[in-house]
Amino acid sequence: MSLGKESGFHNNFTELLFDVLFIPYPSTWNNDKNIEIKEQNSILVLKDYINNNTDSIAAIIIEPLVQGASGMKFSTTQFIKTIVKFLLKLFI
Repeated sequence: MSLGKESGFHNNFTELLFDVLFIPYPSTWNNDKNIEIKEQNSILVLKDYINNNTDSIAAIIIEPLVQGASGMKFSTTQFIKTIVKFLLKLFI
């Protein structure tokens, strides 16, 4: 439930949920001229979170390609590949 607390579905349980760091989801559509900027911003936020919270991050969860619970938001496959490549370099 803590992962979905920003969706508003779990407002009655807010006091019971643990803190979660969220990166901005680079929602896109066909011919989106700003997608590269959105994706770069999301990746910079992710890198900043990791660099500043190394000892307290237990997991990184990525909703692949479509974020459904908050309104059918789409990302690109390249965005997911870039994040996975970055994380693999850190942990392998």
